[in-house]
Amino acid sequence: MKYSRIILISTWILMTISMASWWLIYGLRQIEKNSSLASVEVIRGERMLPLGRSFSHSFNFSGGLGLLYYSLREFRRNKEVKEFFAT
Repeated sequence: MKYSRIILISTWILMTISMASWWLIYGLRQIEKNSSLASVEVIRGERMLPLGRSFSHSFNFSGGLGLLYYSLREFRRNKEVKEFFAT
């Protein structure tokens, strides 16, 4: 169980960093392209931004909830172990 938590947290952190990096690179490229592109390509890029943003926010939110759940569960388990050995 311990290793599955480490894998979950590592995967969440890796995906969060990769999504943030992608947003940075994509946003900078969009700024450069918007001045020279035809309107059809600009519209396509504008549709892509909200979809990527919603995926990023949902992934970060669900990962944060998962980490919160596992942290609270571990806190409760440690409390129970301390109470057991205190008796």
